Amino acid sequence: MSGGVPNALAVLSSGDNALGGGIGILGMPESDGLRCVGVNFRRHDGRSLDANGATVNSWGAVGAPPAGIIGVSGFVPGQTRNFQVRSREDPLRGPCGFGTNTSQAIQLTFAP
Repeated sequence: MSGGVPNALAVLSSGDNALGGGIGILGMPESDGLRCVGVNFRRHDGRSLDANGATVNSWGAVGAPPAGIIGVSGFVPGQTRNFQVRSREDPLRGPCGFGTNTSQAIQLTFAP
């Protein structure tokens, strides 16, 4: 993730579907962002963003196998998942003042 608030907490989540045709839907009343992933929703792990508002650490659990998030989550080749990050922000900066926001989502299909 990049473009977040420096030193904020960010949580990666995924789902089978891209909601709202990939545009996202309202549905996170406690967030300034849109929910873009759904169906078999899974929260993976949290990471601290760096001083530039980015994370360079992998999203697999600490001490996870080398396969990272793929191995820990049991994803298989050919499976498609949509991923999105939710992060903390300054409540005064968000348009609704909830203190969290969401990234855009990306869609990945796992290869062997």
